[in-house]
Amino acid sequence: MEIGLPERRVVNLIRACDELMHKEEAQIRQVARVIGILVAATSAVVLGKLHYRRLEKAKVDALQHSHGDLDAVMSISEDLWEKASFSQKPKNVMALGQTLWSRDL
Repeated sequence: MEIGLPERRVVNLIRACDELMHKEEAQIRQVARVIGILVAATSAVVLGKLHYRRLEKAKVDALQHSHGDLDAVMSISEDLWEKASFSQKPKNVMALGQTLWSRDL
């Protein structure tokens, strides 16, 4: 039995993260969208919640600062990406077509 993300979801995940990683600022709504894509992938990714934890914390802080306005802009620091585990391209998330989990029954 194998569990993994379909290729189109892996591509979507990579694209969404890549778009956000190359920005210095983004709307909180866009950050929330990327977090949503990462959350949807957690069932097929080993320790999936660790891959978006810092990004979620930064989003919550930005929402508190903007009084809940999702259209407000938040800064996306390089430090945030350097510490985010999914930016280090773990094999279980970023490799197209790779099995994320396997167990012979």
